[in-house]
Amino acid sequence: MKAVQTTCSYNRDGKIVVTLTGIDNRKLQYSISSADGAYTHQQVYTVSDNDLAAGTFTISNLKPDTYEVNVFTVATSCHPPVQSVRITAPAELKGTVTGIDEICASENRGEIHITNIQGGTGPYFVTKEYKTSFDNSTPPVEVDDSIYEPINNLDGVNSHVFNGLDGKKYSIAIKDSNATNCKALYFITIGSGDSFEPVINVTYPCNPVTNKPMVKIVVTNKLDPKGAFVGNYKFSLDNLPAQTSNIFLSTDPKYTKQFLAPAYHTVFVEGPNGCPNNNVLPTPFMVTPLNELDVTLSISGLNTAMAVATGGSGNYKYTFFADGEQMQSGSNNTFIYYQQYEQIRVIVTDDSECSDVDAKRLTYIPICVPDVMTPDGNGENDDWGPGCVDPTVYPRLVSHVYDRYGRLIATLPVGARWNGKYNGKELPSGDYWYVIKVDNNDGKEFVGHFTLYR
Repeated sequence: MKAVQTTCSYNRDGKIVVTLTGIDNRKLQYSISSADGAYTHQQVYTVSDNDLAAGTFTISNLKPDTYEVNVFTVATSCHPPVQSVRITAPAELKGTVTGIDEICASENRGEIHITNIQGGTGPYFVTKEYKTSFDNSTPPVEVDDSIYEPINNLDGVNSHVFNGLDGKKYSIAIKDSNATNCKALYFITIGSGDSFEPVINVTYPCNPVTNKPMVKIVVTNKLDPKGAFVGNYKFSLDNLPAQTSNIFLSTDPKYTKQFLAPAYHTVFVEGPNGCPNNNVLPTPFMVTPLNELDVTLSISGLNTAMAVATGGSGNYKYTFFADGEQMQSGSNNTFIYYQQYEQIRVIVTDDSECSDVDAKRLTYIPICVPDVMTPDGNGENDDWGPGCVDPTVYPRLVSHVYDRYGRLIATLPVGARWNGKYNGKELPSGDYWYVIKVDNNDGKEFVGHFTLYR
């Protein structure tokens, strides 16, 4: 009996070749057992007629182990001594695979070193490949963008270096010269080194100390899920000395002068390995410092306070107080008051939470101006004119009514009413404007409009 070893250390293709003599055309069977118990003598196999005629048969698909083979006649169970046969395997094909990471991303300076290749059957072949996996797609897609680089005839050299590599995952296959190409497969990741993509974020928050807008620049990393720079990065603004923080504030004395007026700026980022801005020139960006928030309170109409805000970050919120009591709050910058207050105060707040305040004593004029007129004879709003007027207080009050084209329709002294007619003819529905002069001899007047419905 002759043992044929497996082609690779991990294969199950070993064989036992049995040569027959003196069989005299007798039918034969055999049994086989293995040390690991996979085969036992309870399993009996018949030798085919063709094998009997050839005088030999082969037991195949065996892994490395020690086997006992018993060949016997079918009729009498006569057999020669049971023989022990050991199937061996070539030495395990293996090597040592190590990687050297890139220093700066996209420079393709990573390396994979394969050393101490041994076992199997030389000469050896080495192959490098990689795959890109798109895990975020549905379903997940894996694209084979392998680069195959067979390196032949390493017999006697037993080492190789792949250089010029980009940072990613690779597989290294070491193959021998056996007909079945025994393989040792290794997976290795080459780090991408300093890999970052700066993103500039400019905001104008309120300085809680001074209640004035300031400039805040935050540099984030587009390649990090949280926008973070992991490691010892350095950041510099406009070629000023670098800092370890990714935040620049106009309140920092080093940068105050940089943000006194609108201007373009640049931020330069250096990675832990000294890689400059990911090999990309910084893009200039505009910073426009905000003016300080300011509000002015004045009278805009009859018993109407108006707050005019400028500066700040916009989206103003106006909160009005009358003698200390909050009266209204929101985006409306006017407040109508219905009595005399000692003080009307307004606080304006922008969307960065900066605020300003103004307060005044605004005169209340006891005049009621209706905003509709319905001359239908039902006794309600059949005519129009200022009400709530004490003629002894405002004896010279006069009101002028205009149509939408600016034509004077009526002039009403104190206590007079307009009946909706012009030169005896009824005027149509629509908006009409009024100008009320409290004292016909001075310049104080109030302008508004009302709607006539027919």
